[in-house]
Amino acid sequence: MKKDDEWQAKYFYTSTELNNFIEPLKSKLLGKSIDKIMITGHIYTSCGYDDKENYCVKYSCDEKWVIEDNNVEKQIQSLPTHKVSLSLDDPLILCFGNIHFEINYCEFSNAQIGINTLNSMSNADWQDVSDYFVKNIIGKKLLDIKINQTCIPNKYTSHYRKNGEKMYDEIVFVFENGYQLEISSDIDYMSLAERIIWQEQQDLAQRDWDCYYDSKQYLDDNEKTFKELIAESIPINGNNMRITANDEYSTGFLDYYFEINNNGIISKCYYGFAINNMNFLWNFVEAMVMSKNDCYLCCEEEGPETYFYIQNLDDDKIRFIHISNRIQDEGLVTEDYKVRQDFITSKYNFIKQFYTCLIQPIRHFNKTNMSKVCLDEYNEFYKNSIIVKKYLELYNC
Repeated sequence: MKKDDEWQAKYFYTSTELNNFIEPLKSKLLGKSIDKIMITGHIYTSCGYDDKENYCVKYSCDEKWVIEDNNVEKQIQSLPTHKVSLSLDDPLILCFGNIHFEINYCEFSNAQIGINTLNSMSNADWQDVSDYFVKNIIGKKLLDIKINQTCIPNKYTSHYRKNGEKMYDEIVFVFENGYQLEISSDIDYMSLAERIIWQEQQDLAQRDWDCYYDSKQYLDDNEKTFKELIAESIPINGNNMRITANDEYSTGFLDYYFEINNNGIISKCYYGFAINNMNFLWNFVEAMVMSKNDCYLCCEEEGPETYFYIQNLDDDKIRFIHISNRIQDEGLVTEDYKVRQDFITSKYNFIKQFYTCLIQPIRHFNKTNMSKVCLDEYNEFYKNSIIVKKYLELYNC
């Protein structure tokens, strides 16, 4: 392994610099399969899942991977092959054929990156860690490279950076199957983690949904659970459903006013960027495209709450249910939770409607009126979703 002062690779201090480097690189990497992943130093902390879906860990001072079960460690019978996260402090190399993406990222928004500059692949210090990622990453084609931009410094390690600077926290490699490798800084270390692209959004949304599904803990005494509401609801035909986003209130804020119209039955949802993660909208649609499980979206409407529930049916059909405690025709006023929409339609029709509605309104925003934070959100959000675009293109072939 070469020392940092010997490694002739550039540091990228701002998201602008990094983006200018990554964008031209995409033409060489997108569509290529990742052959292997190499590291040049020690693994300090590892975690992942074995073939029985047991969560297991390994520390730098340990010889074996173990399962932590009620504070009793058990040696695992098979190495983890998915959902693996590694903590490193030396360069790692993602190998796409003869193109090697080399990175050391141990300081927030200051990654050192090179292409084919570390050529000693036979060096004894190097390790091939491909086996930890063989299930979902190795051999898969690269779909996109994303930079998670931010204008807020890491308060623990980057207090010398200023609010408003063009910074970044993660560099994300997205693969054709909906999995991604996230490379980020973690105090003085670099984290390499495999995740499903929509998993965080779905986990959080389902957690909130479950609070109301079959428990009255957060409901008024006479209020029905979501399970009871759904049991009483009868889905109708949704072949003519339409989803639109009203952008007439757009004055420099990245907010969405969704309107779902199924043969004159109209329900509404206000998705404001100040209290909701805008990219979760993309993750929701990506989960619909890639996941075989039911899908969820929750939205805080600055008082009222909205929940979208997608139940996957046979023959590319879905059941869409919109539950909200917002009185639909009186602004942001609440009442008991009710089913606002319940229909069956084709998955393609729903995804196309939702996708079109996400893309069109943001083109009309007046960016000159946007705050710095909102403009960064806008630029990140407007990158679109290649997963959803590919789905719509393939469906129409």
